[in-house]
Amino acid sequence: MLQSMTKCPTPTSAECSDVANAVLDGTDAVMLSAETAKGEFPVEAVATMSRICIEAEGSLNYSRLYAKTREATPRPVDVCEAVSSSAVETALDVQAKLIVSLTDSGFSSLKIAKYRPKALVHGRGISVLRVETMTGTDDLILKAIEFAKARGWIDNGDMVVVLHGLTEALPGMTSVVKIIEAQPYGYASPMHQKVPKTVAPQKSTSLSRFTF
Repeated sequence: MLQSMTKCPTPTSAECSDVANAVLDGTDAVMLSAETAKGEFPVEAVATMSRICIEAEGSLNYSRLYAKTREATPRPVDVCEAVSSSAVETALDVQAKLIVSLTDSGFSSLKIAKYRPKALVHGRGISVLRVETMTGTDDLILKAIEFAKARGWIDNGDMVVVLHGLTEALPGMTSVVKIIEAQPYGYASPMHQKVPKTVAPQKSTSLSRFTF
């Protein structure tokens, strides 16, 4: 898509337009080939494509894109897709900066991506976070919030939408959507009631299953 960058450090305006229009048309991915395989400016080519994509995404009407995707989706949908779709709509409504998907297989993340959320998505297969064994979803969410803040994805006061199942013991059962607010020492509910540091005992599970 940026063929001229195999020999030149800058792309042509036509190439920039091709990449931007691909994003605006809703393509699933844009790809470089010779530019990075044998080109003289592989790093510059990747950085350039990234900048073009970010600029193009900034001009998208995400609410309209979400509505069009919903209209084109046959009914009925499964529970996971229904919850994922609702999470994306909720993130748009509350202007959330991040969607966290506590997923065993990564399937929920795929369903979220289908609806083209404006918010960043933190989930298996997208961003990697390896953590030790913990108990309960509250601990998992707290770790995800800390991870996101450390990378500059969110700040204190930002809204975050979280998806998870009713229990870690039953993978593939994503059915819960939460709205939380990032706080200096964790997170709070929309009513600003801080989550207690002590979490009620639940069945212990290895977080290797919930790799973000």
